[in-house]
Amino acid sequence: MRHNIFWLVVFTALLLSSRSSMADDGPNLILNPGFEETPSAPTTYGLFTAPDSLGDHCRLTISTDTFHSGKQSAMLQADDFARFSLGPNKAYPVVAGDVYRVGLWVKAGADFQMQPGSPGLVIRMNETTSSSPTQAGFTFIYLNNTVAEAAPPTYSPDPVTAVVPTDWTHMEAVVKIPAGVDRLVPTLFYWKAKGSLYVDDFSLQKVDPATPLTSTAEGKTASP
Repeated sequence: MRHNIFWLVVFTALLLSSRSSMADDGPNLILNPGFEETPSAPTTYGLFTAPDSLGDHCRLTISTDTFHSGKQSAMLQADDFARFSLGPNKAYPVVAGDVYRVGLWVKAGADFQMQPGSPGLVIRMNETTSSSPTQAGFTFIYLNNTVAEAAPPTYSPDPVTAVVPTDWTHMEAVVKIPAGVDRLVPTLFYWKAKGSLYVDDFSLQKVDPATPLTSTAEGKTASP
């Protein structure tokens, strides 16, 4: 009996701790995060196609037969291994040193492929400063939910090995805003991938500054 009571107390404490942590997350800043408002999708989201992929027919449509929540999702497609991204048409004001949780859900279509030696899919946090039009840098979130930062001259992610997300997979990280950055846009990037991919439930939330940061791809914590 005492043994059962002990584990009940432990379970309750863990549950309360989890709920407390969730309560510390701020509201989701992304407009139309689940792509449910179909007419507004083209105005709340945009596609960027890298110059080397302009011939790969990169495109966005709305799917009503495959979704993580709600009744629909976004479907990205490319005819060849391409580099293009989907992201909000809005730069979010941030403060250097603040901490954010960013994430989204993805599911590969039957024809989806990632080029060997390439990360295939990344969340790219486009970081800028309002005092200069120059790109300050990028933070990349990989399919294995690790983080890396990139800066001039390459601005490129590392070739992190990842498994194709054949089931709904949550890409998420907790990151700290780097020094000098006061605006950011989270985007999902095909990085040398092709075929169809479903995307749902974009999220960007400010969290308590004491929230542990996600590990980098090298196994260290994200840059302070």
